[in-house]
Amino acid sequence: MNDDDADLELRRALRAEAYRPPMTLRLDSLLGRLAARTERRRTTSRRIAWIAAAISVIAVIAVTSVLQLPRSPGAGQVEPTDRCEVSTVIRHGSWWKEIGGPDAFFNAEPDAFHADPNSWLIIARFDPDALPGQDVQMWADRLGSADHVDGSYNSRMNPTNIYRGSSPAPQLPGGWYLFEQRLPIPGCWRLSAAIDGRVVGTAVLSVRFGTSARVPVGTYRTNQAVAGDPCFAFENPSATYEETTAIRAWSWDPGAGGDCRTRSSDIAQTTAQIVPRADVGYDLALRIEIRPGETREIRVALHVSGGSLAGVAVSANNAPVFFTSVEAVDPTFAPRD
Repeated sequence: MNDDDADLELRRALRAEAYRPPMTLRLDSLLGRLAARTERRRTTSRRIAWIAAAISVIAVIAVTSVLQLPRSPGAGQVEPTDRCEVSTVIRHGSWWKEIGGPDAFFNAEPDAFHADPNSWLIIARFDPDALPGQDVQMWADRLGSADHVDGSYNSRMNPTNIYRGSSPAPQLPGGWYLFEQRLPIPGCWRLSAAIDGRVVGTAVLSVRFGTSARVPVGTYRTNQAVAGDPCFAFENPSATYEETTAIRAWSWDPGAGGDCRTRSSDIAQTTAQIVPRADVGYDLALRIEIRPGETREIRVALHVSGGSLAGVAVSANNAPVFFTSVEAVDPTFAPRD
C-alpha cells in the first residue's frame, strides 16, 4: 500500500466514526481546548487565539489525512464540472494544494467534495494574517440559489506540525486556521474567508452527489415536506435489493408548518424503487396518486454517509431532503392534526 492509499483508507476510517479526527493532546493543551470549546458554544464568532494550544505531530497527521481528498485532474487548470467552473489549483511543494485568493487560500481540491449533512475540515490560510482581536470567518454559498451555510471556527493551526506521511507542509506565510464547513447539497459552491466580516478570499467548488454506500436497511420518513411534494416514507427491507425490486412506501399531506411528524390527510400506501445512479449513489423513485387514476413520480437522489440518509428532491428543483429512521409507518406514527 502506498502513501496515497494509506491516506485514503485513513480518511474513510475516520469519517466512518466521526467528522472530527482524533487528537492526542497534552494536559495543558486539553484544558485549553475544553475552555475554548465552551466559549465557542456561547458565540458564533470566534476571536483569534493568539496563544494557540500546541497540536502534536500525530494529531496533525490525522487532520491532514482527513483533508487529503481525491486528486484534482491537474494543477493550474480550471475544470468545468457539472457546468461549474471551479477554481484553479495552486501547488506548493510535493503535495500541498490550495485554491482561492487574493488574501485567503483554502487547503482543498475543488472537485473532491460530495454533499454531506456533516462538516468537512478545511484549513484556511490568511495572508496577510488577521490582527489581534479581529474575527476570522468562513462560509459557503451555493451559486444560483439563496443557500448559505456558515462555517465554524475550530482552532489555529501551526504549519510546522502538519505532515503527510513524513513530508511536512510547506512553510507559507500568513495565519493558518482550521474550520468546519458543511456542504449539504450538490451544486456549485463559493467558499468565502473573511476578517471581521470583510471577505479577503474566495474559491469555487463543485460539490457532487454523495457516496455510493448502499442504503441501510430500515424504514425512513422525511422530516419536512418539500415544496410541491407531500411527506413520504419508505422501507428498505434488505441490503441486497435489486434495481427492479418494489419496496413499500407511504405518502401523506404534512401537518402544520410542513412537519411530517403529523399529517392533514390519510396515509396512502404505495410502492417505490431504489435505483443506482449513473454516476454515484442511488435514486428513490416513488409514485403517488394525485387523484383517482392519476399518479406522478417523486424522485430523490439519496445520499448515504455513515448510516445517515439525506438527499435532494430532483422532482422539486433539487430541494434538500432529510430523513429520520422510524420503527414503522401506521396511523399512530403520524397522528392527524
